[in-house]
Amino acid sequence: IYIQRWHNAYRFHEQLEPAYQQLLEQRRQMAASTHSTDKALGKAYGFLTQQAAFAGNFEQALGYAQLSLRLFGKDAIDARRRHLDRVYLYCELEDLQKAEDSLRLALNGAQDGDPATQTPAGAPETACPPQTLAELANRSTDPFVQVAFVRLCRQLPAAFQGYEVR
Repeated sequence: IYIQRWHNAYRFHEQLEPAYQQLLEQRRQMAASTHSTDKALGKAYGFLTQQAAFAGNFEQALGYAQLSLRLFGKDAIDARRRHLDRVYLYCELEDLQKAEDSLRLALNGAQDGDPATQTPAGAPETACPPQTLAELANRSTDPFVQVAFVRLCRQLPAAFQGYEVR
């Protein structure tokens, strides 16, 4: 009965424990002052991204995702996961253009805030070659990319002709 009652029973809290929040802030300030990356802290903010999203605080989740992206530096796999988190968050906020842009960034390995991957002023935010988003997602072997693509397709069916989503 215990397992049946508590299995998959998650509790998400909007507020962090003060000691944990203080520790995160100290490490974030240290990384910012030395202009360095901190993968462990990036993962912590990635966890907080999901925690805030599950609690329904999408704006806070986007802020945590942005912090996480900055802290990962050149770690493409972890950065991709944060971009994919942002696809879901932007879909929930019904900002479908930003959701699509985040999926393109995930597919191309680009990172926000990295001057080497920034597009020129006035150009679209996506760093994608002239292929459709559907073609790029279809070539990916990452199941997280596939699921994020399906989530976006369910909200933008006209944009993905020929790729039926069930």
